[in-house]
Amino acid sequence: MLDELVKSPKENECLEFKLNFHSLEEIGEQISALSNSACLHNQAKGYLVFGVEDTTHKIVGTTFGAKTHKKGNEDLEHWLATRLNPRIDFSVYEFDYEEDKHISLFVIPATQNRPVTFLHQAYIKIGSVTRKLSDFAEKERKIWNTGDYQLENDIAKSGLSASDIVRLLSTETYFGLLEILQMK
Repeated sequence: MLDELVKSPKENECLEFKLNFHSLEEIGEQISALSNSACLHNQAKGYLVFGVEDTTHKIVGTTFGAKTHKKGNEDLEHWLATRLNPRIDFSVYEFDYEEDKHISLFVIPATQNRPVTFLHQAYIKIGSVTRKLSDFAEKERKIWNTGDYQLENDIAKSGLSASDIVRLLSTETYFGLLEILQMK
């Protein structure tokens, strides 16, 4: 996958290269921006790669270990995931591309139907630049209007018997309330 990513002519809305770690907040902002941008560009995923020069795309390796990095006593992955909304299911991979070229790779799914925020702020990539999504109202509107997903059409739980459904729906309570309403 890394060999394919570095073939890209330049960083773009769905691809960000970094040499080394700068800040936890920057990673969170990039995850938000890449997820939102992937949605707008009809891509399934965005990628944040540590260990690649952003101008030459030369794989040089990084000292940053995304899987082992911590914020206080909390693992980086968990720290990031709990500050994203919605809590998208991004993946983090670490590997040695060559003997002395360590890579940390974040694979970030495109959001659906609403922007991903980090610490209550949504971000977007415009070309290779990360900006606040609130500065681009039309792009934000497009994210909210993507897809035709409706929660009401999802199956909440499958494989249930009729008695399980009655129990889970609390029909006794429902009919009790209905009777009270009819008595008034």
